[in-house]
Amino acid sequence: MELTRNAAGQLPHSVSSRDGRGAPAVTIGGMSIDLGAAREFLFTHARVLERRLFAHRFAEGEPSEREAAAAVERAVDAYRNADGGYGQALEPDCRTPHSQPEAMRWALQVLTDVGPLSARSTRARSPSPPSRRPSPRTGARSC
Repeated sequence: MELTRNAAGQLPHSVSSRDGRGAPAVTIGGMSIDLGAAREFLFTHARVLERRLFAHRFAEGEPSEREAAAAVERAVDAYRNADGGYGQALEPDCRTPHSQPEAMRWALQVLTDVGPLSARSTRARSPSPPSRRPSPRTGARSC
């Protein structure tokens, strides 16, 4: 199901007070989701990045939105390579450790979704020019 973003670029969702069992619930596109069950699944099965994204999107109170966004930035940076690109299976269908365009697109989308980047991380993300261009003979793999 494709969800349309609002003018601020956010996905439409509304948090209701509680579901029948006392857990917070969210409605997205007319579908009710048990946040307690979703949180439990993510915190037992998902990568750190997805856990941080969930905390940023649905956290109530602690941590603050700014702290949650910084945690997402740190989780994305774990997939950053020395050449300034992203790899290391950031995009789950591309398991190569090498920097890939799809991983870069995915990283930029995640970082855009959480809001403005901190000045420190923006400077750290500015890639330096490569010392040499990779060639097909260097063994750089692609997805």
